[in-house]
Amino acid sequence: MKKLLILLFSLLISFNSYGEWTRIWSEDGDNYYFDYDSLKINNEYVYIWGLVDYLKPFLGDLSAKRLYEIECGTSITSMRARVVARSYFDIPMGEGYPSTTDNVTGFWSDFSPESEKIFANLCK
Repeated sequence: MKKLLILLFSLLISFNSYGEWTRIWSEDGDNYYFDYDSLKINNEYVYIWGLVDYLKPFLGDLSAKRLYEIECGTSITSMRARVVARSYFDIPMGEGYPSTTDNVTGFWSDFSPESEKIFANLCK
């Protein structure tokens, strides 16, 4: 089953996304977006594609798409998130073909005060 999910994520991130990116916040000149059309809910988990558009190249890339897995929990203090797939692009706004794809599931992390409100709205 895990291999099937990795294959699915690989296929999903290898195609250009035609969803509409909604700017959520900006930090140090980098802009962060969500594709609300990609939002999926599975029990207490929420999945959504995010995009970061870098002001300055990050390791030669100008943007990255990330698939977030959010564990909503029973309260805001029990919420956490991780990245389950990501691709980097040398063109802004995740355009073109990915220069790098990483399907390694990241570690769970708690929310920062800044991101807590943004991710909490996805769990409603």
